[in-house]
Amino acid sequence: MVKKVASILLAAALSAVGCGALTGCGEVVSEEIDETKSQLYVGNYDGGVGTQWLYDAADRFEEMFATTEFEPGTGKVGVEVHVDPNKRNYHGSSLLNNMASSTDHVFFTQSIQYGTYATSGALVDLSDIAYQPLTQFGEEESIADKIDPAMLDYLNLDGAIYSLPHYRLFTGIQYNVDLFEYYGFYFNEEGDFVRPGSTDAEDPRGTGPDGIDGTVDDGLPATYDQFFELCGYMIERGVTPMIWSGEHKAQYSGYLYWSLYADYEGKEGLMPNFAFEGTVDDIVTGFDADGTPILKSVEITPENGYELYQQVGRYYALSFFEKVLDERYDDNSASSLTFSHLNAQTEFVARWHDGRTDANLGSNEKPIAMLLEGNWWYNEADLNVTEGFGEAVNVFGESAAKENRRFAIMPLPKASEDLIGTPYTFAELFSNVVINAYTTSDPNILALAKLFVQFCCTDAEMQYFTAETDMPKSYDYEMPQELLDEMTYYGQNVWMYNKAGSVVMPYSGCELYRNNVSSFWYTYNWESVVGTQTYAYPVDALREGVTAKDYFLGMAISQSDWNNAYSKDFE
Repeated sequence: MVKKVASILLAAALSAVGCGALTGCGEVVSEEIDETKSQLYVGNYDGGVGTQWLYDAADRFEEMFATTEFEPGTGKVGVEVHVDPNKRNYHGSSLLNNMASSTDHVFFTQSIQYGTYATSGALVDLSDIAYQPLTQFGEEESIADKIDPAMLDYLNLDGAIYSLPHYRLFTGIQYNVDLFEYYGFYFNEEGDFVRPGSTDAEDPRGTGPDGIDGTVDDGLPATYDQFFELCGYMIERGVTPMIWSGEHKAQYSGYLYWSLYADYEGKEGLMPNFAFEGTVDDIVTGFDADGTPILKSVEITPENGYELYQQVGRYYALSFFEKVLDERYDDNSASSLTFSHLNAQTEFVARWHDGRTDANLGSNEKPIAMLLEGNWWYNEADLNVTEGFGEAVNVFGESAAKENRRFAIMPLPKASEDLIGTPYTFAELFSNVVINAYTTSDPNILALAKLFVQFCCTDAEMQYFTAETDMPKSYDYEMPQELLDEMTYYGQNVWMYNKAGSVVMPYSGCELYRNNVSSFWYTYNWESVVGTQTYAYPVDALREGVTAKDYFLGMAISQSDWNNAYSKDFE
């Protein structure tokens, strides 16, 4: 079996407070090293996808190479893989600060600043295994063959690749399918609401935002207007439309307007924000007497990238969010600075189940229809017995467990009827697998670490990962039907949109983007100056009564300010 280890401090913390601080944390045990085998240490950011998938992958790796001699001349045969889960220290800048003192060879992580890491000397160049066909594992393709060209271009630094992708993260509106069915929160073909509890055959549903009959979004709101009509109907029926974390309000409310912006612009309109090339046809120059945006077409270059801050998709996204707040379609908790994302997940899954409402709810606490989150939330909500699905089981019994529920990602409504039928577009958030240069100076251990990374990038292992976590990997691969059938309703829904939607890889090899990624790929930091007040996040301004129009106009950046900030990186 794989040895499951952690640092002394982590083990002590777990023994003191239990597993509640970690998502999907596995068994932490003391161990004796089998000196007859080579040793590989793998660190894992134990966040939304947990670590069980890695324990299982490591077990399969040990079995596959049980008779392989990785360190010639030592007499060692086979390998032991030691998995080290850590949520606090294995992502973002924290990981870089800990790599030199770590014993781990490989890290699965997220939210790292790639350029900073790549030039730090902490990472191993993975170019050789990126382009080497995976013939050892029965595949003809290389890892690079499975990676989106935009991402591959971004990862390639002067001919070297210091990171490979990990899982695919995307954000948006999550909805309770069972609740929608129970209350009839769908539109029929005539644009009225369906009869509660009716089937599509009994009360045919509209075609939804994709404009196609017989697809998974049938009956869902096709336009912004329909969405808000639905929210009003939910209020009438005693259901709160939306909830999100108030503690992390900027991040989680930002998931809404960022997702709306990406979906409105589509891949063609969104990619210039990263590649700084291409023509955009929707730069706002002003508003007419009716409040309709006046647009112009601009050929984007690094020198005039400031124009993108006035793309009309940003305005429509802000207007949508303004309506949510003005009409109070959000739960009261969303404005509480102590209301965490885990609290929001708990309220979403545990207030209502199968036609029943928690008898202990307060008078202002209604069932929740939708949650602003990322596609990792379903795993995160299965954290422990007092939160998320654990609490739902406490309230309603085992039928409320994660595997017995139906939740899904809502394909976003379109700003206007003429956009119905355009692809559901979402942008990926970056996650990574890297090899620690500080611990792999031994060429034999380095080769072993690279082999493990290759193994985890095979189709078979990515399929196992998706089946275990309900999450796609950031590669091009297919899922066998037998594994899809074993996944939850939510996992199947995520996979379907991963394949059918338009996925934007927000990366490019443009020097302007590469050198300033923290400024350009910070999804919820839409800074604006309104009068004399500077706002970092729309949620604060809109709650104070600033209009979406004024906030949008305040996001404009002057050419001189753009030059002062970025001219050193113009190509």
